[in-house]
Amino acid sequence: MYKCNYCNRHLKKKYDKCPGCGSNDFTKIQNYGEIVIKEPPKGGYKVDLRNFKHKRKEHRGPFLIGVYMIIMVVFFGSICIFVPGISALNSDFGIFPVIFIIFGVIFIGAGIYNSREIFSMSKDTRNRVDRSIKKVRYLSEHGMLIKNLKYKVKPVNGKINNQKTIYRIQVIYEIEKGKTMCFESEPKYLSALGRDDGTVDLLIDPNDYSNYFIDFEIY
Repeated sequence: MYKCNYCNRHLKKKYDKCPGCGSNDFTKIQNYGEIVIKEPPKGGYKVDLRNFKHKRKEHRGPFLIGVYMIIMVVFFGSICIFVPGISALNSDFGIFPVIFIIFGVIFIGAGIYNSREIFSMSKDTRNRVDRSIKKVRYLSEHGMLIKNLKYKVKPVNGKINNQKTIYRIQVIYEIEKGKTMCFESEPKYLSALGRDDGTVDLLIDPNDYSNYFIDFEIY
């Protein structure tokens, strides 16, 4: 482990320049055990928010599908009404175009309703993610950092993909003497399991243990 002598960031690996401040003045630390850092560096800790943003994007798909379905029904319904030979006014086709238009209107209504429901759910998800991002950003400036904690990996819904691993990180930390708590990260969508050193970092609000952030490297 290395400590930047300019901004006091603790880094698990050696960098040519400190990723936090750009300094190249480091001190090597031989202690690889648990380290508690109570004072955040100038400018706050650097935290990776990509997993939260991935979660927010994940819910755009269903809403867009609902919108596309409405567009398709409107398109084919318009053909049925306005294209000569297919129009409901053309008696050669009898009542079938009329039935198609009626069902088209029903599908449009259902599509609008479902899209509103999906949009409402997506909006709620975005709001939750935005609140989580806001809390982590607060932690980056006011949190206490505990480095080099042993951890376990918990697959999300038992799903592990060779291309992209979706998992949660679990750590147990002794917040007070004789009192331990289990902390579990948000879903991690990035494949980082194969390049860590066997430990993770926990950034936590010492006044509110429900507000925390876990990652392989926080500096």
